[in-house]
Amino acid sequence: MLSSSAAYALTALAVGRPRWALDLLALASTGELVRSPRPGLPENLRGGLHLPALHSIARSIGPLPAEAAAAAIALSEIEPIDLPGAEDLMGGEIVSLLIERGALHRERDRALFSVPLMIAAALRPYAAPAATERRREAVAERLLNQEGLGLPLSEAENALCVRALRAHPLGADRGPAFSESRSRILSRASADLVEFGDEAPVRTLLVWMERLDLPIDPLHRAKTLSVLAGPEAGLAELASVPPSADSAEGLTALFLAAQLRERATTPAPVPAARTAGASPAVRDAEFVFRTWNTTGPIVDRIGRLREIALSGARPEVRELARALADLDEVWRGRLPSGSWLTSGRQLPQPEPRASEASRQLFGTQLLAHALTVLMTGEYALRRDELQSSARALAGHDYHALWLDHVLAAATALACGDPWRALLEWQRFLRRIPRFVPLRLRDYADGVLRALLTATGSEPEHPQAGDPGFVGRLVGYLSGDRQTWLGLREVNPHDGRLLPVIRLAATHLAAAEAQHPADLLKVAGRLRRLELWGPAAAALSGTREILLSRRTVGGVKRCDEQLADIEQQLERRVAWYRRGDLPTSTYVRLTPREHEAAALAAQGLANREIAEELHCSTRTVESHLAQARAKLGVSTRGELAELQLLGGTRASARRSGARSAASGQALG
Repeated sequence: MLSSSAAYALTALAVGRPRWALDLLALASTGELVRSPRPGLPENLRGGLHLPALHSIARSIGPLPAEAAAAAIALSEIEPIDLPGAEDLMGGEIVSLLIERGALHRERDRALFSVPLMIAAALRPYAAPAATERRREAVAERLLNQEGLGLPLSEAENALCVRALRAHPLGADRGPAFSESRSRILSRASADLVEFGDEAPVRTLLVWMERLDLPIDPLHRAKTLSVLAGPEAGLAELASVPPSADSAEGLTALFLAAQLRERATTPAPVPAARTAGASPAVRDAEFVFRTWNTTGPIVDRIGRLREIALSGARPEVRELARALADLDEVWRGRLPSGSWLTSGRQLPQPEPRASEASRQLFGTQLLAHALTVLMTGEYALRRDELQSSARALAGHDYHALWLDHVLAAATALACGDPWRALLEWQRFLRRIPRFVPLRLRDYADGVLRALLTATGSEPEHPQAGDPGFVGRLVGYLSGDRQTWLGLREVNPHDGRLLPVIRLAATHLAAAEAQHPADLLKVAGRLRRLELWGPAAAALSGTREILLSRRTVGGVKRCDEQLADIEQQLERRVAWYRRGDLPTSTYVRLTPREHEAAALAAQGLANREIAEELHCSTRTVESHLAQARAKLGVSTRGELAELQLLGGTRASARRSGARSAASGQALG
């Protein structure tokens, strides 16, 4: 089963070419696709793989001179570039050759050029390693100049600069502006590694920056030491940063200290912020950050959090207080009063291109909003807002990566597939930012426990405790009937509860009361939220009721809506296949109903069918009425279309034009 990140990488790298996609699928099956932070391919592909498209590219474009192949590889690692820029970097002759051979492509609707990564991978055998490094160095120099002008670099361009600088430490004789650009690029790369990477590259990059005598601010050094030597080492380094609410650096120091103190195995000294001389703004920040890093109940702290959210001195602290209060109430199935959830306002957005110093604060805010949206069932309505927030953050490609997994898990749950949701959630937990508050990680683990329960899997880290509302929500979306029946105690008219849980309770009540009109209303609201599985369940339940009452018109309308859901999913969800919804059902006619319907499909009148079956005309009418209701058809022509054999799938799963020849009513 492909994860969302692998599917995204495959789609991005294939750029609409089916043959490339087949090769990429083979690479994905062996774990060769790279998705962190951008889709890519490893430098050295595993041998023995059957990759016909890659070999075809190499034959059609190559052989190329080593310098031209190296230029193509370097150009594939940066953002699209205009033609003069490419010629300035690589030389006009090489650029002309790459265009002539089909390696350098013009972007659609833009006067920019790029080399697709699949083409670069195919040309790698023609490029000498030394030539490739020279070309990367030339690109890095250009990007360093771009950085000096204040033009932002992408994550991929930042990574290319770091690679080139490690091979050839540029900047010693280029002046202070060049050195400052180099320092900023390396600091960003180091911050990304500390936040999202493994320990080994963090250690290597830190040692390298020390050797180059590059400045490392105390906050970054504290985070790095906490990764390499433990939270105590990080706290010791933070002692040099005075607690303050007047700057992003001071707030982040308070935020990090609150987390490291909770993680430390030995008691930490009382922070200066708790002394009598601390300002009200610092005390507010300390309270919010300590609460974010406790894992017990915080119902008694919600009031203070709401006060800080309204009148706190710093906007970052206000938003984190509000995000925590909202998330905790949603976790308990309650609708937070006065929040964006009740007003329909847009999600609070981080500052555009938030500073490196505040990346933990805004990253926590984004993750809290993502979990809140997931648990309220509003992921489809808020997807664009979440993605916009991720793009505004430092390290945005890494944030976009974990957010993709959250949204993919929400989509899988909405389709009633807890197993795929579990896969995506486990991938999300592996990509979660390192310095998230303990309570936020605990909420994420609670969702994991609910998914493990829904799939009948064994917890990887057994933990006691009932996830409560979250478990009910996951069970409802997954179609688990026992969990669903637990909603009987929920009052669907209690305005203090989340709309999604009230909607689920209304669904259960309408199903138990056998009330098709209410079920149809529920299905409509679920469809607007794009909760496809429960919507299909409500429509299927409506269909069964109407079927038993022989309400043919209503059955047909249910069929049409179910078919539309299938079409929507096939169009919007890459992995979905028609019939995957857990509510897909089959109907079977009795032998006599089948015989009567088959004769009617041949055009026989009811009297003639009665003679064939040696029964009364009234009995035939009864058989045909049952068949008509079960199959959702009303004419003999439609029966002929179905090609009745022994049993047939419910007509809710088919759509298309009715036969123009179906003129005689079945009855």
